[in-house]
Amino acid sequence: MKYTSDIYEIPLSVFIEIYTNEGNDVEFKDGDKDHESEKIINDYMEIVSGRQLLAEILNCNERMNLAMTVELMKACENMMRLKMYDDVCDILLQIGYSCKKSDISGMSSRISALKSRAQYDLDKISKEKNEEPKERPTKKAFINEVVAIGKYNKMHINLKEWTAGAYACLMRQTCDEIEELNRKRK
Repeated sequence: MKYTSDIYEIPLSVFIEIYTNEGNDVEFKDGDKDHESEKIINDYMEIVSGRQLLAEILNCNERMNLAMTVELMKACENMMRLKMYDDVCDILLQIGYSCKKSDISGMSSRISALKSRAQYDLDKISKEKNEEPKERPTKKAFINEVVAIGKYNKMHINLKEWTAGAYACLMRQTCDEIEELNRKRK
């Protein structure tokens, strides 16, 4: 069967073959296979990528906050060497940590602990980012995602009846709902 490159017409099962490039023997009515496949994947990413972009922004924001904490604690260590204890205590209070201006060793311990923890978390995030695979998911991974989205929404997603466009919209909506629930819990 020959397909169009309209994401709202192509069955999800066919899209998975195109996206994962596993057993991709899909034929199109118009244009060459590579061009049409690229168009379909781009259309899908346009619908879904808002979720991926948001996750990347949040990850970047977390890395920046950790890096700023490390630098702030380095500055506090330097201020401690200059005996600027009142200023250091004020900084710690502003970022939510209680301290007494007279407890110099307590402030030093707190600064060291905050710097170490932030540096550890920053290194861990950087390592995970470097280890992330840059390849497309496998067919099995994609189907596991479809099952998870279906389970969350308490519905069966038939790969032959659902279109790739409808699935992309459902996925984006599900991610939005989960994000909203997470925001309400905080």
